[in-house]
Amino acid sequence: MDGKDDKRAHGLFYDAIRHCPTSKALYMDAISYFPDMTGDVLAVMAEKQIQVRLPVEELDLLLEIDNELENERAGQGQDSVEELSEGEVED
Repeated sequence: MDGKDDKRAHGLFYDAIRHCPTSKALYMDAISYFPDMTGDVLAVMAEKQIQVRLPVEELDLLLEIDNELENERAGQGQDSVEELSEGEVED
């Protein structure tokens, strides 16, 4: 998805949980469609006292994916700054 569609999908998810706050299926769909939001979705589920049962190995895998996505975002930000700095030096 591009940025605009991604924002719309996130907004739709939040609208859905506002209307059906106890629907575990919505949260599970959000985790599968938006792996970058796993931590946020799990936090909302904990706040609503919605529990998820899954094998520890699967939880470790989900957390590993979440960490990798965060590292990618942090790396992309640094690359942009480095490219900008290099461009300024060359001019």
